[in-house]
Amino acid sequence: MAIDSSRPDFSQPDFSRPAGAPSRSSWRVAKSVWFAMFMREAISRTMADRMGWFWMIFEPLAIIGVMVSVRGLFMSGRHIAGADYVAWMVVGLMGFMLFRENMMRSIGAVEANRGLFAYRQVKPIDPVLVRCFLEGMEL
Repeated sequence: MAIDSSRPDFSQPDFSRPAGAPSRSSWRVAKSVWFAMFMREAISRTMADRMGWFWMIFEPLAIIGVMVSVRGLFMSGRHIAGADYVAWMVVGLMGFMLFRENMMRSIGAVEANRGLFAYRQVKPIDPVLVRCFLEGMEL
């Protein structure tokens, strides 16, 4: 007896998704996971402390202000290789702080989100990518 390939095989039920639910591509699943983790990280970072928004803006400005004023008080000259030292210092420190914060926050990303790995959609690289993106948005 020949097997008719046009008929669906009901011998093994498909439990991968609920009946009637539309299938999503892996890209859409990843985007959904990243968005949910982004919202979770952003809310926890800004709402955990009353002054979260203030420190997010004030800390980089304070570091740059201190570095510019120290350079202005103790070193002579207003230019570094033909550029104004304030602009040079801002660009350099923002790049340094972005790299430093990305590396430091990425270290604890997997451990902090370990509970989310029970869901098969969440992969260990997802919290690292989301934290790096959020840190880039903050600066």
